[in-house]
Amino acid sequence: MKGLIEYKRFISRNLVLILFTASVAVVFIVSVYANVLISFYMKTMEYNIKQRLIAVGKQAAVLVSAEELDRYRKPEDMELASYKALRERLRDFAAEMDVVYVYFTRQEGNRMQYIVDNDFNEETRVGLDTPTFDPNKEFWLLSALQGEITYSGLGNYTPGWEGLLTTYVPVFDKDRNVAALVGVDFLDKPIVRAKWLLKILTAVQIISVFTVFASGFISQIRFRREADNAVRASEAKSNFLSRMSHEIRTPMNAIIGMGELALRSESLPRILEYVGGIKQAGHNLLSLINDVLDFSKIEEGSLRVKKAPYVLVSLLNDVINLIRVRMIEKPILFMVNVDAGLPSNLLGDETRIRQILVNLLSNAAKYTSRGFVHLRVSAGTEISASDSFRLNLEISDTGTGIKKKDMEHLFNEFVRLDLDRNNNVEGTGLGLAISRGLCQSMGGEITAASEFGKGSVFTVSLPQTVLKKDALALVEDPESKAVLFYDHRPGYAESLLETLSNLKVPAKTVSTSVAFLKELSTGTTPFAFVSGRLLEEARETIREKALKTRLVLLADMGEMPSIESALVIPMPAYAVTVANVLNGKGNIQYREDSDAHFTAPKARLLVVDDITTNLKVTEGLLTPYKAQVDTCLSGAEALELFKKQPYDLIFMDHMMPDMDGIETTQAIRAIEAERQDGGETPIVALTANAIRGMREMFLGKGFNDYLPKPMEIAKLNEVLKKWIPSEKQEQQGAVEEEREPGPGILDGLQVEGVNLDMGKKRYQGNAYLEVLRSYLTYTPPLMEKMLTLSSPISEDTLKDYTITIHGLKGSSSGICAEEIAKKAEALENAARAGSLDFIRDHNPAFIEDLKILLENIKKLLEKIQDEKTKPLAPKPDPRLLAQLFEACKHYRTNIMEETLKALEKYDYESGGDLVVWLQEQADNLEYDAMRDKLEEFT
Repeated sequence: MKGLIEYKRFISRNLVLILFTASVAVVFIVSVYANVLISFYMKTMEYNIKQRLIAVGKQAAVLVSAEELDRYRKPEDMELASYKALRERLRDFAAEMDVVYVYFTRQEGNRMQYIVDNDFNEETRVGLDTPTFDPNKEFWLLSALQGEITYSGLGNYTPGWEGLLTTYVPVFDKDRNVAALVGVDFLDKPIVRAKWLLKILTAVQIISVFTVFASGFISQIRFRREADNAVRASEAKSNFLSRMSHEIRTPMNAIIGMGELALRSESLPRILEYVGGIKQAGHNLLSLINDVLDFSKIEEGSLRVKKAPYVLVSLLNDVINLIRVRMIEKPILFMVNVDAGLPSNLLGDETRIRQILVNLLSNAAKYTSRGFVHLRVSAGTEISASDSFRLNLEISDTGTGIKKKDMEHLFNEFVRLDLDRNNNVEGTGLGLAISRGLCQSMGGEITAASEFGKGSVFTVSLPQTVLKKDALALVEDPESKAVLFYDHRPGYAESLLETLSNLKVPAKTVSTSVAFLKELSTGTTPFAFVSGRLLEEARETIREKALKTRLVLLADMGEMPSIESALVIPMPAYAVTVANVLNGKGNIQYREDSDAHFTAPKARLLVVDDITTNLKVTEGLLTPYKAQVDTCLSGAEALELFKKQPYDLIFMDHMMPDMDGIETTQAIRAIEAERQDGGETPIVALTANAIRGMREMFLGKGFNDYLPKPMEIAKLNEVLKKWIPSEKQEQQGAVEEEREPGPGILDGLQVEGVNLDMGKKRYQGNAYLEVLRSYLTYTPPLMEKMLTLSSPISEDTLKDYTITIHGLKGSSSGICAEEIAKKAEALENAARAGSLDFIRDHNPAFIEDLKILLENIKKLLEKIQDEKTKPLAPKPDPRLLAQLFEACKHYRTNIMEETLKALEKYDYESGGDLVVWLQEQADNLEYDAMRDKLEEFT
């Protein structure tokens, strides 16, 4: 009997440890099996890629005969039309087969000579003018010369071509001798990275098992020392074990499941997507492990505090931006009040302070379903002559609160209180225990007060050293910057009133919107702060009364003003953001005037043009109307967009290759006839052929209206007014037709061949600069195409030449380069008339004039670049964001890098923080977070 009692006691005291050890063993076995399985899947995937690459190589080997390749021996042969046509065939083949490079080489003595490839980039392409190379450096190349099909394998790179997976297939002559080799290159970086990631995940899984086991063992020892709390401790550990088992099993299921899907998939993009899922699951698992590791370090006393200089404003901005995103889907207010007199430059452990704030604010958000979460930052003691003080962080909420009987266990490890009520809230139960340990490690303390059902208050006090006594926020001449404000949410109003008082700024608040508008109309305050629901009425009052009051929007997450003349403070407003606006450092989101007589933010427009510069021109002209504008470069792409998305108005270019504007319009009308809904989308023809009879011709071909290029603002406004549904038009006050532009970056500058004054009148804000940059970027390829088509010009190339010169005429008119546009028009007329002699005589001079124009524009933009660190753009290019989104979806890191470089070439009036955040995420390989964020912009 005594032995049975001892046995039961032993089981009782060690039940948690036994169950925990068993769970760890099961997880360990599953992890080992999963990694073996995933390794097998990766080998199978590599084998499939090898077979696919060899198959592509075999197809490439029959694209060109040995006899055709033998025609090209000297560098001057590269100028032959047949050689150029061969390069284009290779380019199309590579695009169709989704490979990076396709190229041919031959053996010349003991060395290899490149013949031709599909690369049109002069910096990376190879050809007959490329130096020969030694085949002995590539063992797989030697085997191919013997007539074998060879494959380099992952990581075996040709010197100078790292990151490419290669196969060589021999090309035989009619005597079955190896006359040449065709090489096919495929980007293997994602696959190599995936294999590396799997190795990391293996290590993470092993570490997680032993770490969790170690933390459980430590906890067991602690519970044994507390004999009076043995039963409670056992229950707490059992609950923790259950949660951790679930939390670990979830990412493990994802890892195994994604591996299975990767094996079944035959599509490389799909495989990469599944590998991305494996990566994200590993991150989730790592997050759990980090919590356990932090707790273990605290318990062992091995956690080290790293003091370093930091900027308090930066820390607060990071935390506020993170938490406001997490609260966006909850109907709660997030308020922040920071003492403006706090020093900004401090010495302390910024990382740990951020961790404490995020833990406490995240908890507050989790357990609050209505009411508010409030962060206060202040000095707990005076900033003394010794340059040290206590930094107080107070987080209060109106959440579920904590029962009195649970308060003594609040900071215990592995504890989650009131499980019946909070069982749907995720977490390990370590957050508060870790926060307490971090506070104690820094010589501070954390306390809590709560009333069950009404909310909680957590207060953190940390000693910090002052590096500079410069105040966190200071308003210049505050007495002259009185603020009138109204917010329908009393909590925000009280918080803002406290902030303004702290900044010593005179403030007047009212309790109703009617009282606000009445007080605003007196014009007695320099600034007026208002939420989005009253913004338009306030703006109208300011315009009608001709007041000098500056209007400031208190913007909630994702909210943007739909009218002009609005400064923006993102909520929650606090001392720094308020002081910046009052000091004139805030961002003006919209201009105070506009070239548009109305706006149509709810209208969706489609612009179709095969010339990218023309798309930029039209986008720039449409900017004042604030409509949603989609663009595309071909008729076929326009049809696909039309099938997916209804449009209020379509601008259709006339002359485009393959499917021109008339054919595209007729195809759209056919689609509308099949739908049988009776609706017809207005389509406006865009053409640089402004000749008599064109309007009638377009109306007879299914178009609704016609606009000649370059577009006049007045005519564009008439067309938009006529065809955009009236219910989607928001009327603005009338503006002068011929408005002199205000001071700008182009003032005082001149460019030979471009009428800058006309351009500044035509485009709003910095849209003209964007159009000039686009012209400089996209015109050289068109110029090269003209050279190819006209060398020599023939009946076969005349049609493509006509389309190309037509596009150049329109884009040149778009940038107000009228002289070059007239010369392009003369060449276009000659092409239409079939006058080949005129083109031969005048095309070379036109090309030279175009080169000079491009050089002049380049010098202008370089001068602007020298005067301004980066050119200014209204917002990040939506097409670049969409391109980055697709690259993130498929983990195309090279495209991500190129797109981010393009985005970082500019400073932005709005959206600059997004570009900075995207680059930070890319540096940390957080591609999934980038994809999720970018989804709202696509």
